[in-house]
Amino acid sequence: MSTNLNNKGWELPLSWQCPELSEEERMEPFDRRALSLAAWERDQQPDAPAPLWEQVQRGTREQVMYRTLRAHPERAFYFLNEAALQGQARRLAAHFLPDRDYAHLAYAMKANPHTRVLTLLGDAGIHVLDCSSVGEVEVARATVPQSKLMFNHPTRFDEEYRSAAQQGVQHFTVESREDAERVLEALHLASNADEKDLELVMRVQTLNPGAAINLSEKFGASPEEARDTLLWLKRTTNLRVGLAMNVGSQNTDPRAYESALKQLGNLAHDVGGVEVINMGGGLPVNLRPEDDYDQTEFLDRISHTFRTIENHALAPDPFVVIEPGRAVVAESIDLVIPVVSIRTHAGAPPRVHMDDGVFTSFSDYVLHDWEYPLQPLRVSGTTFSTPSRPYHLWGRTCDSGDELGVRELPHDFNRNDYLWVLHAGAYMSAQATKFNNYLPHSYIPYHP
Repeated sequence: MSTNLNNKGWELPLSWQCPELSEEERMEPFDRRALSLAAWERDQQPDAPAPLWEQVQRGTREQVMYRTLRAHPERAFYFLNEAALQGQARRLAAHFLPDRDYAHLAYAMKANPHTRVLTLLGDAGIHVLDCSSVGEVEVARATVPQSKLMFNHPTRFDEEYRSAAQQGVQHFTVESREDAERVLEALHLASNADEKDLELVMRVQTLNPGAAINLSEKFGASPEEARDTLLWLKRTTNLRVGLAMNVGSQNTDPRAYESALKQLGNLAHDVGGVEVINMGGGLPVNLRPEDDYDQTEFLDRISHTFRTIENHALAPDPFVVIEPGRAVVAESIDLVIPVVSIRTHAGAPPRVHMDDGVFTSFSDYVLHDWEYPLQPLRVSGTTFSTPSRPYHLWGRTCDSGDELGVRELPHDFNRNDYLWVLHAGAYMSAQATKFNNYLPHSYIPYHP
């Protein structure tokens, strides 16, 4: 397979296409009823989540892609491998303190709150969800009502705390004594639960400049403030209290977890032990061709480090959780985007107008300088030419800032081709806007 280097130096294949299918497979009658749109799209409800095609498809990823794009060549789709998603969830859970009944692998639903994703994860044994808003709480309660929900945004309005409590949330995270006081007042007004069933957790700042997105620049109390607030809570309430950390998104250094856990262990010891420890997320995923991260190795090291602190950090009847989002869902979903047009202009790379962009799936390109390994895809049965050339990618909205820079693509890339984003399950459809009133892309669930 011929390769080229894109503008970031990543080696990408130039002959990506759907694998050769038999004539029988190519001529297989397409059951349009199997891909009839769900009620969301028929009714054009503007505030509904991304639509889900009603029937799960059967076949390999490439077969499902080919059939779908043949029937709907001018539409972008997310392809959800249900077996891969559930397998990844079970695999991660099996490596997080598997010998501790009080340890739980949670899912940070902000990465992808699609109801089908939540249902599949619930069926796979993930029964704890990290929520960052009342809207996420509402979706989770309606989709997987038996799950334990953690409201982990560390500073929100009083009414949001009350609303979450009224929906049965009993776990809250804060980053200051002021926020703790506000949550306590909201809980007393909105919840009939016994204080001994409520969990209030202090998020501690854990700086990690090596993470792709360093979340502690925005959230987290100093160790001193966390210690003082926990001691105050222990003196004045009967709540279950705890500590939380987050080493940042796409953290590629396991030592960051080890140092942060030791910091939490020391703080917990200073206050006489805590009932709750939340290790956050940040496990890295394989986004680029050269990436080779194994999340289970990270979880094994995290588990080993935790065992060195648990005896002096934990109070009786503990609840210990880690809450990856990207690592759970990213690698089970692919995004395929059709080309709208290609325009050639003298002295400049050809302009590729595609049916996506920074206002839809690629907002992190602007927000966090996130690079996506876009690959050319052809379903016509012919391979791409070996030579490549630069193309300038433009998004589907009318805004001139809706662009993804210059990328190397095959010389004969044309408007009947597609752009394929592998491992597109996290923070893409979840961050789509409604600019120009474009609708979210549909999800195609399938089982190989």
